[in-house]
Amino acid sequence: MESEFSIKHINLSDYDTIQNLESDSLGELSLVKSKRTGKIYVFRRLNKTLLNEDVDLENEVAPFFKLNHKTILRFVGSCSDGDSLILATKYIDGKSLQEALENNEIKDPTLKATLIYGIAEGMRYLHENQIIHCDLRPSNILLDSSNNPYITDFGLLKHSKSLQRKPIYKPKEDDYSFSSDVFAFSMIAYQILTGKVPYNNKNARERIDMGERPGLPDAFTSKIDEWLTACWSPNPSERPNFATIVLKFMQNEILMPDVFIPKFQNYVCSVTSSEFATRTLIKALNLNNIQNLNKTQIQENNHSSNVENKNDSNGNNGSANDGLLFSTSDFVHPAINMSAGLETEGIIARLTHEIGGNVHEFGVVTLSGNYFNEENHQKLGGIVTHNWNGHYESSNQKDSWIQFFFYHKKVTINKYSIMTWNGTTGHMVMWKLEGSNDGKEWTLIDTKNNVTQLCSPNSKCVFRCKYVDSFNTIRITQTGNNSGGDDVLNVTNIEFYGTIY
Repeated sequence: MESEFSIKHINLSDYDTIQNLESDSLGELSLVKSKRTGKIYVFRRLNKTLLNEDVDLENEVAPFFKLNHKTILRFVGSCSDGDSLILATKYIDGKSLQEALENNEIKDPTLKATLIYGIAEGMRYLHENQIIHCDLRPSNILLDSSNNPYITDFGLLKHSKSLQRKPIYKPKEDDYSFSSDVFAFSMIAYQILTGKVPYNNKNARERIDMGERPGLPDAFTSKIDEWLTACWSPNPSERPNFATIVLKFMQNEILMPDVFIPKFQNYVCSVTSSEFATRTLIKALNLNNIQNLNKTQIQENNHSSNVENKNDSNGNNGSANDGLLFSTSDFVHPAINMSAGLETEGIIARLTHEIGGNVHEFGVVTLSGNYFNEENHQKLGGIVTHNWNGHYESSNQKDSWIQFFFYHKKVTINKYSIMTWNGTTGHMVMWKLEGSNDGKEWTLIDTKNNVTQLCSPNSKCVFRCKYVDSFNTIRITQTGNNSGGDDVLNVTNIEFYGTIY
């Protein structure tokens, strides 16, 4: 049967062998260089005599050549040579995930998150194209010089007469399926998160067959415990698919503490299939036209002149009243606009209206901070809900912070509001507001010292800030003790006013 996919035929005489690499159960590997272009590739020589006789190998691998994903190693050509089929792939100048793990190089929480997400998204793409990997393990995941992962050797082992899968990554069931790949992924994720080999490589086959699973560290959040436990469930039908796993990462449900959210989300945006991202977002937000969200431009509300500070000063020397537009010690119900309608004109409020739900929960704006437990982590999303009567409480550490990441959007802020919690003390009195586009270089937007207007329950103040630039990340940092004398950042609501595009 002729394949529907176009495969580039390679001529072996056009390439020089640079180095013979290690062989494995699938055949020989070699590093080659094109005589014409000088580009380097990897040739995998598959010995047809070691494969099942009824396999039309050329036709079986044909779909691999249509794959185009940033975390999948590209096939670039093939040819037959006697009893062998040679597959040419792109060359990754780096190392395998196995080597990186053995050398204890995967320590940074954000790197751990990007690796796990990249593997999950690549596997989602393979499964979407009806390809089961069959041999997913760290040695079959390559890392380039920037530690970006590439999945390789997918779909080949199922045709081998001798299935030599490593026991740690093979579930109990005999019939290998899509859910079997999920099991293998869970063991890799565990290894990335903990730096430990599951079962310490001791009697893994027997322990897996008996239903024993690796112990989960106390540092894992309950959400991470839940999804890992589901992924390595003894029952294949109970394991989630990769689309579900990817979505949970996109919504920041299963991230370890200390992950730098903007950097992680930038990676998510760069590698996620645009078709899948759009399809998922439309389904999650129940929007008929996603362009309404993508093209939303929230302009500064035209009532601002009614609430200008009496001294009409655009400067900001950091004093308590400088830049203060409006304040109230009474609770402002969302149905009642503040004097200039600011309640319904904020950037967060407008996005909330667009999607019909909480912007943090829907993954439109991601909030992060130095929370001290999982419960308070979950409360971060309440900060962007105008009618929320609870409050977020950070850990008690110097320079406590809350960060807002707008993904591929940018915001220009000219005003912002803060609403205090319902306690009698522990309110914000000094802070700085900053913006960034890379999470490294931060630009000061505003700073405040000795603000007394927020030192009572359910108080709300709106502050004007100087025009600077547009940013995809906004961070507010408490720069001194709160009104109670400690470093806990307590807040019920934060809103921004200006433009988003």
